[in-house]
Amino acid sequence: MDLPGPIHDILLVFLGSGLILGGLGV
Repeated sequence: MDLPGPIHDILLVFLGSGLILGGLGV
């Protein structure tokens, strides 16, 4: 995926948050 910097950062934060919430079982 060739994405602009800001969009790429937002996706990383979104995916990271999803993994954390999933790990907590929320």
